[in-house]
Amino acid sequence: MVIVDEILSQLGTRIVEQIKSDIKSKPVTTFGSVNATGRLADSVRFEVSDGTLKVFALDYVYYLEHGRKPGKFPPREPIIEWIKAKGLSFDIPINSLAFLIQRKIARKGTTIFQQGGSDLISSVINRGLIDGLKSELFEAMLNEAVSSFRSGVLKMAA
Repeated sequence: MVIVDEILSQLGTRIVEQIKSDIKSKPVTTFGSVNATGRLADSVRFEVSDGTLKVFALDYVYYLEHGRKPGKFPPREPIIEWIKAKGLSFDIPINSLAFLIQRKIARKGTTIFQQGGSDLISSVINRGLIDGLKSELFEAMLNEAVSSFRSGVLKMAA
């Protein structure tokens, strides 16, 4: 299992680097990238344990991939933080602006939802990545088995 964990750790490092890079630079909407405060990119990490790779990020990464459908009002505080981080200013108080954004999201959903989602995460973690991982794991396990067989044969011959 050690070789599997090593391969998964290498893959985890690549995935995290790519997701962080995409968060900082990839335009997911016409409003640009999603790196207003930098907290999301800083939150992306991975863990490998017993042949399992888990990738973590702040929970709102889901909404940056899929968007938010119409319905309930989203929480106001993150919208206020986003307004401040973007340096937006209008002739109305920030709370009023946040309310207008909340209302628009509640009525129509987010721009990402209206566009059918983004590929912020799915462009990194996808079928191609998994197929490549399968090939890499198969090759590593095959090499390990051949090496173990050869060392066993050498011990028997000695």
